[in-house]
Amino acid sequence: MSNSLRFLIYFIFPLSVPLTGFADESEVVEDAIFVLEQNCIVCHNAEDAKGEITLDRDPLGLDDPSLILEAIEGSDPKMPKDTDPLLDEEIAALKKWIAAGAKIPKGRILKKPDDE
Repeated sequence: MSNSLRFLIYFIFPLSVPLTGFADESEVVEDAIFVLEQNCIVCHNAEDAKGEITLDRDPLGLDDPSLILEAIEGSDPKMPKDTDPLLDEEIAALKKWIAAGAKIPKGRILKKPDDE
């Protein structure tokens, strides 16, 4: 095996894997935050807390984040109320976020669309 190939296998490749993981996790969180801000925060924020559920900060005001999926999926989703159902891509973003632990960065408070 050449020295160049050995260098790539033992040094460069192991370094690239964790860096990719961090970027993906951050992207998952930001994608979910976008969906939450556009569709959920208007009702589920600390001030309004419809259904006593807050989704605008960590920790979430919801014991089991997978309940979000139950509310937004299916042929007749319960949420978001009084508007079009979420797109498949938006649901996929929330699924990834929930699978990753459903965290919002510490100290960050999500904003309603009209607050931006």
